[in-house]
Amino acid sequence: MLKRALYLPLFVATTAMLLSACSPEPAGNAQQASTSTAAAMSSNSRNALDWAGTYQGVLPCASCEGIKTTITLTADGQYQLQSIYLGEEPVNQFDESGSFSWDDSGGKIRLNSESNEVRWFRVEENALRQLDLEAELISGELAEHYRLAKVSAEVAARLP
Repeated sequence: MLKRALYLPLFVATTAMLLSACSPEPAGNAQQASTSTAAAMSSNSRNALDWAGTYQGVLPCASCEGIKTTITLTADGQYQLQSIYLGEEPVNQFDESGSFSWDDSGGKIRLNSESNEVRWFRVEENALRQLDLEAELISGELAEHYRLAKVSAEVAARLP
């Protein structure tokens, strides 16, 4: 009888440990993991920002005063690009259009031009930042000048 009294608590404790080890993850933890996975999937520029629209700015130029650049991105993956080289006579203006594609992270776009010229931009809130040929941020003293600001639809409608 004494042996039975000693084995019963040991049996109950072992059974409880085995059952708790085999039980499914608590609902709160599973829901939290699911929520963080969904947040990670949707927290990129492509999904989280209102990126479609027109962006404008003056990009640095080695042989002129700057390149007035206007890019319009559409929700169906098309773009229009206008580049005007400032301070040159006659005025040099280049217009280009085509499609663009997103990188795997959903934070950068690549303009797919007919000339096969590689142009990368990082999509930011209300801005595009031009990147180098390897899709990395441009560094140096002019780095902040490689930014195009998003313009309102009213302003975009008045652009040539």
